[in-house]
Amino acid sequence: MDTPKGTIESPQVVLVSNNPYHLATPRYLGRRFSLTTGMLGCIVLRRPPGTPPDLLRRLRRQGDPGRAGEPVVTWTAAGITVHGGTPHLHAGIDGEPATLPLPVTCQIRPGGLRVLLPKSRPGTPREPAPARPGTRRTGAAAARPPGTG
Repeated sequence: MDTPKGTIESPQVVLVSNNPYHLATPRYLGRRFSLTTGMLGCIVLRRPPGTPPDLLRRLRRQGDPGRAGEPVVTWTAAGITVHGGTPHLHAGIDGEPATLPLPVTCQIRPGGLRVLLPKSRPGTPREPAPARPGTRRTGAAAARPPGTG
C-alpha cells in the first residue's frame, strides 16, 4: 500500500472512509466530526511480526498518526488506490463482504452523499432556532434581547 509516509507491505487493515475518522483522543476514537470535508480518510494498520495484536489497543496507543514506522498510518486525500500482488481483494463495504478486482480506486464526490438526521439526535448542541423574519417572539423569549437565546 503506497502512503504519503512510504510503502507498507502486506498491511493488516486498510480502511478508506468518506471523511476521516478521529483517532487522536480515546474519547472521540472512531468518530467523524464532519461528513462534508470533501476528502477521503485512510487508515492503514501495519502487520506486526509475531502474534496478531489487539487492534483497538493499537489504535489507542498509536502515538503520532502518520509518522513513518508507526503501527498506524493515517491521511486524507481526494483519491486513494489500493494495489496488490493478487488479482482480487477481500473487502467489506458498509459491513457487507465483497471481492473486488485490483487495483481498487476510491474517489470522493463532494455532495454525493446525503445524510438525513433527526433534529433531536444525541450529541447535537441545544441551540435555539433563529427567529424567522416576520415572526413575533412571545413569552420568556420576548423578554430577552434578540440574539441571546
